[in-house]
Amino acid sequence: MRLGGRPIDRPADRPSVPTLNVSPGYFGMFDLPVEHGRAFDDRDGTAGDGVAIVTRTFASRFLPDGNPV
Repeated sequence: MRLGGRPIDRPADRPSVPTLNVSPGYFGMFDLPVEHGRAFDDRDGTAGDGVAIVTRTFASRFLPDGNPV
């Protein structure tokens, strides 16, 4: 497994995060800002490329040397 271009060999170091399926408008409905990148929109879905939004905590832990986008 690779994350942020780095190999993650030990299972204990691999991220395990809960997932939540949401639709476009989710973040706006709760007035949650997206700091980098974009929120989900109509381009996203089961037929498109896989996309994810991560928290600041995830980014700082698993992508400390770069922009999560």
